[in-house]
Amino acid sequence: MSARAFIFISTLVVAQRAAAHGYLGSVAIDGTTYTGPTPSANPDAAKSTSVIRQVADISPVQGASNDDLRCGLSAAAASQEADAKPGSTVEYWWSGGGGQNWPHNTGPVITYMAECTGTPDCTTFDASKASWFKIDQISGPSSGTWYQAVFMKKQSLKLTLPTNLPSGHYLFRNEIIALHNAVSKGGAEFYPSCVQLNVQGGSGSTTPSPTVQFPGAYSDSDPGIFVPEIYNDDLQYVFPGGPVSNLASSSDSSGSPPADENASTSSGDGKPWFIDRLTFSFASSGLIVYPFSPSDQPFLRLLHLPLHP
Repeated sequence: MSARAFIFISTLVVAQRAAAHGYLGSVAIDGTTYTGPTPSANPDAAKSTSVIRQVADISPVQGASNDDLRCGLSAAAASQEADAKPGSTVEYWWSGGGGQNWPHNTGPVITYMAECTGTPDCTTFDASKASWFKIDQISGPSSGTWYQAVFMKKQSLKLTLPTNLPSGHYLFRNEIIALHNAVSKGGAEFYPSCVQLNVQGGSGSTTPSPTVQFPGAYSDSDPGIFVPEIYNDDLQYVFPGGPVSNLASSSDSSGSPPADENASTSSGDGKPWFIDRLTFSFASSGLIVYPFSPSDQPFLRLLHLPLHP
């Protein structure tokens, strides 16, 4: 292989891996949109004029015992809160690194909330003190298809806040669990992100139950996190993190698909594809780079370089 080809391939691998993760790009509360801060190695609430807590990097949180499961990698409190009310519609978009679309399509989207107790609001609240209750969990409308994949097309998902949610200041923890590597224990990728809400107008007085802590809610061996059968057509997915809270009725806790619900979100043959994994195959005519495995029919041939110097 020529040196030029090697350098090009190396650059391609680095570039695509840099864009192969992501973050919560924006949320809309009852139609008012709030843009999230760009991930920074030095998250600083004073610089993050947003309602979304800033994370240090687009990389996933690895391991179910990681402290960063609370709100993302080294997440820093934001300086603002979004106004909301019980029954508010929350719409959210996830983005990839480097201005790219969200890159993953396999795994659930789960949402929790926690009241910011002991502080005037959520701008100074320590997420390690949070007691989280689950308000939403979605996988997909059919076997082999996950709602997460809509973010690959710059589309959004929606949910409704519990209608009996008491007034107060809350962290809204929206999380994608990417399971494309979950065939191995510890392979799941967690992408949690926290939005700061000021919920007013609530008349409910019910104490949310059950509640969980992060870390603590998940185990690397949970059936919804370690999933050797993730690519089986008959997979019956089991959500981690316990049941949906008593505050969230069946109508509240049902995430909404995008407008084109029936649009394909797979590679065309029913098998998921990854843009964060490249497979190199040597042939007599040159080097072929596949986005998946050469044992499967690739939907795209990314690169074809001659082997001669």
